[in-house]
Amino acid sequence: MLPAVLALVLVADPGWLDLRWPEVAGCPTAAEVAAAIERLTPAGARRPVVVEAAIAASSAGYSLELSVRAGDTVLQRRAQDVGCGPLADATAVIVAVAAEPLEAGEGEARRPAQDDEIPPGLRRSRPPEVRPPPAIGAFVAAVGAVGPPRSSAPGLQAGLAVVWPRARLELRFHHTFAGTLRYANVPGAGAELQLSAAAVRGCPRRAWGTWSLHLCGGLELGALTAQGVGLARNERSVGMWAAGVFGPGLQWQPRSWFSLGLEVEAVVALTRRSYTAADARALLYRVPPVGMRFGAGVAVYFF
Repeated sequence: MLPAVLALVLVADPGWLDLRWPEVAGCPTAAEVAAAIERLTPAGARRPVVVEAAIAASSAGYSLELSVRAGDTVLQRRAQDVGCGPLADATAVIVAVAAEPLEAGEGEARRPAQDDEIPPGLRRSRPPEVRPPPAIGAFVAAVGAVGPPRSSAPGLQAGLAVVWPRARLELRFHHTFAGTLRYANVPGAGAELQLSAAAVRGCPRRAWGTWSLHLCGGLELGALTAQGVGLARNERSVGMWAAGVFGPGLQWQPRSWFSLGLEVEAVVALTRRSYTAADARALLYRVPPVGMRFGAGVAVYFF
């Protein structure tokens, strides 16, 4: 913080501007904000201004809490945006206006009313809350799945996500690559089973700085495809797949447009198909009631 303050003294008129601007990754520096204020403030007499800013980064962008003191007037503002640059620009405009010299008698008119000066029946209004727009992006993940198929099998997921500060909505495609199923007494005979499905998931979420945690639930619909292997007739069968999906996820978002994540998901099968060979009576495989998936992925946000 000290280097930012020292840099500010070199570009701002000493005595009229005291800018306390934090160093946050992805945000303009204190010297850059001070330079923007200098450009916007008319030359000549300037009112002394003390500016204190607090900036927090989250998965939805950046939030600003600003306090500007000019004489007896204190302005407090809160704002949020997907980028930090617009917040710095807004700060420069607010400070430039506050630094303008007052006309005769104007100071009293600008002074905010004290609590004991407000007439009975009225109350001080709260400033409107500025809600940031949701972040919209695409994600892709590598997945390890257990059930179905019976043995562990790799998979891929990809989709679109809409992210609010307290919620997340996903439209996702999932594919588990073919897993091998074999008869115990005939090791060369059996089938290969793969899953392709789409899901809609909704998630409450909480964010702490660049970290966020979400707990998702949704419905998945798709198809289970079985291809016979080593049988007298290697037929292909496609059946409907429906399942409920539930699980937590952890994300780290060092930039407003980029994040890395880990997820664990339980899969509750709503359609439990059984598979047997046409020339064999023994049951080859039955979809288990519950499966698990473990994934790691990356997301890129467009808006």
